[in-house]
Amino acid sequence: MAQETLILTEENVVAVLAEAKRELSTLFGNNAENTAVGITGDCEFVCLDGPSVVVRLTGRFWHEKTTVLARVGNFVQTRIPECVDVEIEDPSQLEDADPPQGPGQAEM
Repeated sequence: MAQETLILTEENVVAVLAEAKRELSTLFGNNAENTAVGITGDCEFVCLDGPSVVVRLTGRFWHEKTTVLARVGNFVQTRIPECVDVEIEDPSQLEDADPPQGPGQAEM
Protein backbone atom coordinates (compact mmCIF):
# COMPACT_ATOMS: atom_id res chain seq x y z
CA MET A 1 0.00 0.00 0.00
CA ALA A 2 1.46 3.35 -1.03
CA GLN A 3 1.81 6.02 1.61
CA GLU A 4 0.03 9.31 1.14
CA THR A 5 2.04 12.19 -0.23
CA LEU A 6 2.58 15.26 1.92
CA ILE A 7 2.94 18.98 1.29
CA LEU A 8 6.33 20.64 1.70
CA THR A 9 6.56 22.01 5.25
CA GLU A 10 9.36 21.88 7.82
CA GLU A 11 7.26 19.62 10.04
CA ASN A 12 6.57 17.17 7.21
CA VAL A 13 10.24 17.09 6.18
CA VAL A 14 11.32 16.33 9.76
CA ALA A 15 8.71 13.55 9.96
CA VAL A 16 9.71 12.08 6.58
CA LEU A 17 13.41 12.14 7.51
CA ALA A 18 12.52 10.18 10.67
CA GLU A 19 10.64 7.68 8.46
CA ALA A 20 13.63 7.47 6.13
CA LYS A 21 15.93 6.63 9.04
CA ARG A 22 13.63 3.76 10.02
CA GLU A 23 13.00 2.50 6.46
CA LEU A 24 16.63 2.88 5.35
CA SER A 25 18.04 1.76 8.69
CA THR A 26 20.89 -0.14 7.06
CA LEU A 27 22.39 3.24 6.08
CA PHE A 28 22.31 4.84 9.52
CA GLY A 29 23.71 4.34 13.01
CA ASN A 30 20.30 4.31 14.66
CA ASN A 31 20.38 0.83 16.14
CA ALA A 32 22.59 -1.06 18.58
CA GLU A 33 24.11 -3.35 15.95
CA ASN A 34 25.30 -0.45 13.81
CA THR A 35 26.64 1.66 16.66
CA ALA A 36 28.46 -1.36 18.08
CA VAL A 37 30.65 -1.43 14.97
CA GLY A 38 31.13 2.33 14.76
CA ILE A 39 28.35 3.24 12.34
CA THR A 40 27.00 6.49 13.77
CA GLY A 41 25.57 8.19 10.67
CA ASP A 42 22.69 10.61 10.91
CA CYS A 43 20.81 12.90 8.53
CA GLU A 44 19.36 16.06 10.06
CA PHE A 45 17.00 18.68 8.67
CA VAL A 46 18.65 22.11 8.32
CA CYS A 47 16.16 24.28 6.43
CA LEU A 48 13.93 24.73 3.42
CA ASP A 49 15.44 26.72 0.56
CA GLY A 50 12.42 27.37 -1.62
CA PRO A 51 11.30 23.96 -2.92
CA SER A 52 14.60 22.34 -1.85
CA VAL A 53 15.36 20.62 1.44
CA VAL A 54 18.78 21.19 2.99
CA VAL A 55 20.16 18.42 5.23
CA ARG A 56 23.26 17.79 7.32
CA LEU A 57 25.10 14.45 7.33
CA THR A 58 27.09 13.57 10.44
CA GLY A 59 28.96 10.48 11.60
CA ARG A 60 30.03 7.31 9.81
CA PHE A 61 27.84 5.42 7.36
CA TRP A 62 27.85 1.92 5.87
CA HIS A 63 27.73 3.45 2.39
CA GLU A 64 29.39 6.39 0.66
CA LYS A 65 27.80 9.63 1.80
CA THR A 66 26.84 10.54 -1.76
CA THR A 67 24.82 7.31 -1.87
CA VAL A 68 23.20 8.10 1.47
CA LEU A 69 22.22 11.58 0.25
CA ALA A 70 20.79 10.16 -2.99
CA ARG A 71 18.73 7.51 -1.17
CA VAL A 72 17.42 9.99 1.39
CA GLY A 73 16.64 12.44 -1.41
CA ASN A 74 14.66 9.82 -3.31
CA PHE A 75 12.74 8.88 -0.16
CA VAL A 76 11.87 12.51 0.64
CA GLN A 77 10.87 13.34 -2.94
CA THR A 78 8.64 10.27 -3.16
CA ARG A 79 6.79 11.25 0.03
CA ILE A 80 6.85 15.01 -0.68
CA PRO A 81 6.61 15.45 -4.48
CA GLU A 82 6.65 19.25 -4.10
CA CYS A 83 10.31 18.94 -3.01
CA VAL A 84 12.48 19.41 -6.10
CA ASP A 85 15.83 18.52 -4.50
CA VAL A 86 17.52 17.40 -1.30
CA GLU A 87 20.81 19.23 -0.91
CA ILE A 88 23.70 18.95 1.51
CA GLU A 89 24.37 21.84 3.88
CA ASP A 90 28.12 21.82 3.20
CA PRO A 91 29.87 19.83 0.45
CA SER A 92 32.59 18.79 2.92
CA GLN A 93 29.94 16.63 4.64
CA LEU A 94 30.06 14.32 1.61
CA GLU A 95 33.73 13.47 2.18
CA ASP A 96 34.21 9.92 3.36
CA ALA A 97 36.96 10.16 5.98
CA ASP A 98 37.88 6.50 5.94
CA PRO A 99 36.74 4.85 2.71
CA PRO A 100 36.74 1.05 2.68
CA GLN A 101 39.99 -0.56 1.59
CA GLY A 102 39.80 -2.94 -1.33
CA PRO A 103 42.23 -5.77 -2.11
CA GLY A 104 45.67 -4.45 -2.92
CA GLN A 105 45.01 -0.97 -1.53
CA ALA A 106 47.37 0.12 1.19
CA GLU A 107 46.19 2.25 4.08
CA MET A 108 47.57 5.76 4.05
